[in-house]
Amino acid sequence: MDFLKILRSLDELLYEVITWLFFYPRTLWRVLRHPLKMVDYTKQELAKQDAQFKDTISPPLFLILTLIILYGFALANHNQVFLNNNTQTGDIGHIVFGSIQNTLMFRSLNYSVWSLIFSLGLLNMQRISIDRETLRAPFFIQCFLIAPYALGVTLGFIYTASHTLALQILGLSLLLVSLLWYIIVQVKYIVMVVHISYLRAVLHTLLYFVFGCMISYLIAYMMLKHLA
Repeated sequence: MDFLKILRSLDELLYEVITWLFFYPRTLWRVLRHPLKMVDYTKQELAKQDAQFKDTISPPLFLILTLIILYGFALANHNQVFLNNNTQTGDIGHIVFGSIQNTLMFRSLNYSVWSLIFSLGLLNMQRISIDRETLRAPFFIQCFLIAPYALGVTLGFIYTASHTLALQILGLSLLLVSLLWYIIVQVKYIVMVVHISYLRAVLHTLLYFVFGCMISYLIAYMMLKHLA
């Protein structure tokens, strides 16, 4: 009986993993094409009692899968910036990016912290009391929005590390486009939700972005201290 339960569990797991082959690109396309529509979509899905995000991938899982795909892509391309244990990026780079576990843990924390910072900032601007329930929707929305940014930026860094000029130009283009897309979407999102001017929205976005960069470095430093 227990063996049958294990088989059923494996069936469900296999089915779930296989469906990601369809639902991941579908979710990515929807976020890229209509990022602000995903705001209302996320709120509607979270309001359901069951069967949430049944036509897409849930935002946190979407972000994690993006990071796993990126690591696999870097591994397949033998990218030295992210994968070489003998990299010259210093102790932090050596320890953080020296193994699959450390790399995925760092990047998951990194982008999750950015999502958290933007979520907390948005709730604060709306004068909404922060608790686990009020934080869930903006955090899930931010996971949707930051995944394409992580995808573009990481691919950009991979290609800029190439020895081919065309790929280096492609990498720089991806970095610029991804950054602009992320900033523009965040600004429009803040304006839509908080109803402030674009100038104030830009200032808040840049503030949260810079703060996220600082926290990311702090996380890397703490990982260095813990793993050294």
